[in-house]
Amino acid sequence: MNVVTITDVIAMRPCPRYTEEHLQKIFGRRKSLSYCQIAAHKAISHADKVWFLLRRISIKFRVLWACDVAEDVLKLWQNYAKDDNRPAEAICLARICAKNPTPKNRAAARAAAYAAAEAAAYTAYAAAYAAARAAVEKKQLTRLLEYVKKEEAPDDEGE
Repeated sequence: MNVVTITDVIAMRPCPRYTEEHLQKIFGRRKSLSYCQIAAHKAISHADKVWFLLRRISIKFRVLWACDVAEDVLKLWQNYAKDDNRPAEAICLARICAKNPTPKNRAAARAAAYAAAEAAAYTAYAAAYAAARAAVEKKQLTRLLEYVKKEEAPDDEGE
């Protein structure tokens, strides 16, 4: 599994609180941390773990991870709007586009995303977000690490 050093993190231009001194506290005596160690580190927020790990994978796997996350909250939408399949269709088309990014697939995914966004504009965003976030943070990191591993695997093992 890949590792990262303090120098590597600084080169990624993280937010200002991640000074060299702060990173040294996180790393302790270690010269490097593995991606799994970062994902498990209690001194790093969930949002910062996601920020870091997303920058270690390709756009394809970022899109696939975003689809996974969207599917986690899709049930909330389906309970709210049982007959509106626009978000589910957008997720499906985004997956297709990630795996085969032709101009036609990109256009279809973009149109479906706009339709889903229009549908979602009328939902109770704040309540759904808070509930979903609490329920899926650990699941998100687990899936994201799976995509990081797939990114490192030979081409025939990726999606």
